[in-house]
Amino acid sequence: MKKGALIYFYCFWLLTFCCSCGDGSDSANINLSGQGGSMARFAISGNNLYVVGESSLLNYDITDPAHPSFNSEITLGFDIETIFPKGNYLFIGAQSGMHIFDVSDPENLVKLSTYSHIVNCDPVVVSGNYAYESLQAGCGSNSADQFEVIDITDPANPKQVGQYNDVDSPYGLGVVNNYIYLCEGEFGIKILNVQDPENIFLEKELAIDAYDVIVIDQDRLLLTSVDGIYQFDISDPITPQLISEIPVVE
Repeated sequence: MKKGALIYFYCFWLLTFCCSCGDGSDSANINLSGQGGSMARFAISGNNLYVVGESSLLNYDITDPAHPSFNSEITLGFDIETIFPKGNYLFIGAQSGMHIFDVSDPENLVKLSTYSHIVNCDPVVVSGNYAYESLQAGCGSNSADQFEVIDITDPANPKQVGQYNDVDSPYGLGVVNNYIYLCEGEFGIKILNVQDPENIFLEKELAIDAYDVIVIDQDRLLLTSVDGIYQFDISDPITPQLISEIPVVE
């Protein structure tokens, strides 16, 4: 199986695996939501499933999961890549920026803003008043790899408040408290301290092939690699302890 196919398979697998693991804190209405990684292309919020294609956002009503119904399609533009739900908002990553939608009324989705950045791949995760993005140079027109912190206190007016440039081909990422787990493929995973977004610094590097992560209940982490899926205890956020793994079977 090719690396790209593996990555998307794992993103799908993780979302399915985590459907009963989360506490529902990111759901708009009911505890139906799965918990996807930062590179997911679909997300559940409340009674709705949202799917992003290359240029659009699709909205399905799954109040009756056995009989989903199509609600709407919104054209977003080109190079849409990822989607991340948080409360009543969707954060949609594109190569040119991050789109923020209010989904408090699933029948009337409202685009609040777009945060524009250099043209790079753009996984996004959100915690509290901040959105965190990894920007990979290899799939855009810009040659810089970056990690950014965006203040979303006002979702209609997102602002960059932090940046970290010492990264190598970043992929997916996860956040717990003041720490970011930033996957860099064959280069491993960086644990960044983002307590002060204006002074981001490296806490630790782990030598494990990593492409995406999901933080579960603030003390466990699922990580995807070309070798398999790993589960870590992160009770101590900067010293992850391996709990289990599911190897790739070819």
